[in-house]
Amino acid sequence: MFKINILLKSINYEIIKTFFGVLIIFLFLVLGSKLVGYFEDAAEGVLNPEIIFSVVALRIPDFVSLLLPLSYFLAVTIVLSRLYSEREMFGFLSVGLSLSNIFKFLLPLTLFLMISVYTLNAFIAPITKEMSKDMLIADSIDELIDSLDEDKINILDDGRRFISFDKKNKNSTFRNPIFVSVDTNSFFVLLAEDMLILN
Repeated sequence: MFKINILLKSINYEIIKTFFGVLIIFLFLVLGSKLVGYFEDAAEGVLNPEIIFSVVALRIPDFVSLLLPLSYFLAVTIVLSRLYSEREMFGFLSVGLSLSNIFKFLLPLTLFLMISVYTLNAFIAPITKEMSKDMLIADSIDELIDSLDEDKINILDDGRRFISFDKKNKNSTFRNPIFVSVDTNSFFVLLAEDMLILN
């Protein structure tokens, strides 16, 4: 019994070690892919380079929740395949260890990963994903404000909204703005002394 426990702990240790190795490799691949995409957007002027790492960091819980099950499956497959290919499994079976013993011993780790994935998907990942979206939206609004010119009719998004103003201050306040919105069945005009855009 003592030998069996040692063997089970050895197999469990190998699976955990392989699991973290696979998870880290996958995570670096996903983060690298996202970083390349964001840097391409930054090079085109669509995204502020200063917020790229913050946005990617906020997306890590979302990525990890997707990679945990796959990494664990691959870790178990890799370790058991290696044990069979090197004939170590037959040695384990000869001392009284069975496959059911291995699966029972891995059950606590499996349950822990299930709870971790549920917690990430249900509570943490949605919050951090929404925070990253808000950061990207705030950045796009800042870029839109910076692109507006004084004493000129500025065309917004779909070409059905226009804004003109005399002066733009640093705190996103427009002096004497005229905002026009044209829809299929409506026409909206906004005149004011000052307009503050909040993001």
